[in-house]
Amino acid sequence: MKHILRNVFVLALGLGLGIQLASGGNETVNAASNPRAGLPLDELRTFTEVFAKIKSDYVEEVGDGDLLENAIRGMLSGLDPHSAYLDPDAYGGLQEGTSG
Repeated sequence: MKHILRNVFVLALGLGLGIQLASGGNETVNAASNPRAGLPLDELRTFTEVFAKIKSDYVEEVGDGDLLENAIRGMLSGLDPHSAYLDPDAYGGLQEGTSG
């Protein structure tokens, strides 16, 4: 069940991003180059709806931090094979491993 919900969440997030790109992905570029430009409110609304649905209907209780961390992890891993989210412990371990 956990995997199904995760897949639904990733699908909903991907669908929201796909809709944004199809309806004018240049808005994101403009928002990045102009900090005063608006946020992608429709996509954020979709994200918060999925977030709330998981909180209210998922079989087990899920913490907000866990949901947000997994969302960030999914966003970064979806960019390319080289991008990934590291939590503070993993980042600390990486720093120790690369500094000797």
